[in-house]
Amino acid sequence: MKVRTLGVLAAALWLPAPALADAGPKIDDSLWLPMGLNLGYSLNPDPAPNGLLIGPEISFVYLDRTGYWGGVYTDLLHDTGPEQWRFSGGLEGGVAIFGMDVGYVGASGDEWQHGLRGRLLISLAAIHLYGGVGTLFQQPDAVTYGELGVLLKFPLQLWQTESRRPWMNRPPPDPPPPPPPPDQGAPYAPPPPYAQPPSYAEPPPN
Repeated sequence: MKVRTLGVLAAALWLPAPALADAGPKIDDSLWLPMGLNLGYSLNPDPAPNGLLIGPEISFVYLDRTGYWGGVYTDLLHDTGPEQWRFSGGLEGGVAIFGMDVGYVGASGDEWQHGLRGRLLISLAAIHLYGGVGTLFQQPDAVTYGELGVLLKFPLQLWQTESRRPWMNRPPPDPPPPPPPPDQGAPYAPPPPYAQPPSYAEPPPN
């Protein structure tokens, strides 16, 4: 992907939504397919040890020209603490750099476990910081764990609308016509004579 495309997406996710309408690079409604690697750290309840998280993640995201975005995601993570695989998929959305996701989570074990998971996100185009919790509804008690990490995702653009701003493509207006030249045919009119000042000399004697 071109550096300019990454820059536009980064600016779109960094600027607040109201500012995007009037400032920064002008973006349009578009569809993206971010994909990449999830690197994190798991906080597991006793007796399971904490561990490292690693695995792929992919999303399908719609980005509005005002900075609002939403879509779906799925990932598959390996937790090195309990040596467990976790699969998750759900909805995600936000505005500018702030977002969240929530969805289903399933975990490997003696039996497949089902649960829910939610995360808060700070999205900077190709780099996303996250933190969240998940709950597995296993028997006899539910188990809640935490996650902290970073997503390194390559944002592949799939589609983009044409510009909604026709004024941006209009040619500049024509310059105003030059002023008319002075009339050369008018006869020369001399200035009027100055009035003679009154004389204050004394009259001659008789």
